[in-house]
Amino acid sequence: SFDHKHIVRACAFSEDTNLLLTGGFEKILRIFDLNRPDAPPREIDSSPGSVRTVAWLHSDQTILSSSGDAGGLRL
Repeated sequence: SFDHKHIVRACAFSEDTNLLLTGGFEKILRIFDLNRPDAPPREIDSSPGSVRTVAWLHSDQTILSSSGDAGGLRL
């Protein structure tokens, strides 16, 4: 279990299943290292609105996300 302060709407495992990417109403993308579940997640807070979808691309080197508030996609 990974704590979030609000509803998580999207998550995706990395290709090697070592990382978990989450996003939701907090407008923050979080990357959890599943090999170190007690470590704090890496946070990316550049989303213009609540996160609706997330995906790993390019062998887990790129993140694709969509936002419900501002519309559009972000890399």
